[in-house]
Amino acid sequence: MNYLKINLTILLLFGINLTSFSQSDIAGKIIDADNKSPLSDIQIINKETKDTIFSNEQGLFEINKSGNYSFKKEGYNENIVTLKSNKYYVIQLSINPSQLKEVIINANNIPQKLKKAISSIEIISSIDIERGSTVDITPILNRTPGVFMQSGALNTNRITIRGIGSRNLYGTSKIRAYFQDIPLTSGNGETTIEDFELGSISRIEVIKGSGSSIYGAGLGGTIHLIPQSAFINQTTAQSDLSFGSFGLIKGVINMNYGTEKSSFRTVYSNTHSDGYRDNNEYNRQTFTINSNHFLNSKNDITFLASYVDLKGFIPSSVNIDAFKNNPKAAAFTWAQAKGYEDTKRGVFGLSWNHNFNSTLKQSTSIFTSFRNAYEPRPFNVLTENTSAIGIRSRILVSAEKLNWTFGGELFKDTYKSI
Repeated sequence: MNYLKINLTILLLFGINLTSFSQSDIAGKIIDADNKSPLSDIQIINKETKDTIFSNEQGLFEINKSGNYSFKKEGYNENIVTLKSNKYYVIQLSINPSQLKEVIINANNIPQKLKKAISSIEIISSIDIERGSTVDITPILNRTPGVFMQSGALNTNRITIRGIGSRNLYGTSKIRAYFQDIPLTSGNGETTIEDFELGSISRIEVIKGSGSSIYGAGLGGTIHLIPQSAFINQTTAQSDLSFGSFGLIKGVINMNYGTEKSSFRTVYSNTHSDGYRDNNEYNRQTFTINSNHFLNSKNDITFLASYVDLKGFIPSSVNIDAFKNNPKAAAFTWAQAKGYEDTKRGVFGLSWNHNFNSTLKQSTSIFTSFRNAYEPRPFNVLTENTSAIGIRSRILVSAEKLNWTFGGELFKDTYKSI
């Protein structure tokens, strides 16, 4: 599909101070800009004196002298920050795509560098997402080795990982998916990720095979969607407008507000396509909020909310003769019935991370979700209502010679159909 994308970004404001400290020392925490993981062994260099210190296992640091400091780590872009006394800082480092295997990932039981992961893991960075169409996730996933996504329409897809899931005809099964820590896989094992806004995703981690057991039983693997977080100390507004063939038009508004210890990001998108085939019109609106709050050196909280309102018509499948002579035609019965899918979907989650000390950490998330679908078809009308609620918690211990983790996930899914 051909498309044209127009991007406009405006930097409005940064540098808002909310908190002061009684001591004169400078303290702070260094995190991954994508997934907010603390970064250890960050090289912190005073640009004037060249004195160097390193962050600890929890990404924490303390400095006694104000000035310009360089924050460096292999796999991440350097960040130079002016530090002043009596302040607590949250420093974000963005990944360097050319050194991706050095990046810390959370897909394993214990976060570690990608090159040391024992499972087969692929990372799709924000650069990879931006290189493709911002409308359809299919070509993005299909560039990943071992992953294949078939697409009948923007709202009809099936994902397989190393062939697992190919026996399911009309959807994705035996593959789990998470939006941050919120499950996207229903209680009966079906997974749908194509209706989320790509502009709200910063990174996708694909864990192939049963080694993804950290996320529960998924024979094929797990797809972990990591939402974009706002930037500390920055306020920006960004808009994107895309045009394409077959009546495609998509608009995205992205707003970011960040203070020294909190950040808020809101993404709204509206997508319309007339479609290549008859009875193929597609309309989708999404609204995503992601906020991060670093309360102190030991506690931080993340809130995530995503809402999708989708109405997509279904052309369905045709026989070989119709495909050769009139590939734009919809299946006769679906065209006569004007069959479509009307879905409203929301996911909401709150995560709390607490560092007991430099070696012991706990991470807990509570979440809820719903999906209401109405689908008039040639042979009947299907109405589905799904709601879920759950909690997920882990304890991680990083000792000198042994790292281990223990946790669990409780998930209740209620499904009603008419």
